Amino acid sequence: LEQIRGADPKSFVLLSGYLGVAGQTDVQYNYAKDMSHVYYQGYPIIGAEVSTFHPIENGAIFHTYAADAAHVYFGTSTILLADPKTFVTLWNNINGGCSFGMYSKDTRHVYFRDEIVTGADTQSFKPLINGYGVDKRGIYKEGVFQPQLPKSFKPECNYG
Repeated sequence: LEQIRGADPKSFVLLSGYLGVAGQTDVQYNYAKDMSHVYYQGYPIIGAEVSTFHPIENGAIFHTYAADAAHVYFGTSTILLADPKTFVTLWNNINGGCSFGMYSKDTRHVYFRDEIVTGADTQSFKPLINGYGVDKRGIYKEGVFQPQLPKSFKPECNYG
């Protein structure tokens, strides 16, 4: 573990993280804050409002998304145009390979990680495994529309 430069130890508090399971030494601290700053894995989030900042639950051990009164964040990145009042994550599986893609949405847009998925329909969009998603228009791979794939496309889980 490293010291976070500029952090105030008296007001510092962890907001999310993973302390490992019995027999493992895996420790990961994601979001934290002190009286003046918000941090993601030790890096400051520029412009985050300390008093309203909170991780957004995604059903996983790690919190990757967070919000304050005005913005939504993916790690240290601000998700432009995202509405913190209506933003929800669409994935909840953190396992590698065959997990759901990091999709989320609000009332206006679908997002892959911190980017708007151009043309995606917020009402019908559903995440699939391996970074794929589908809506009434068709299939997306990591946020990019794949017009060559039929709507009936089903990605296969392949760890190999």
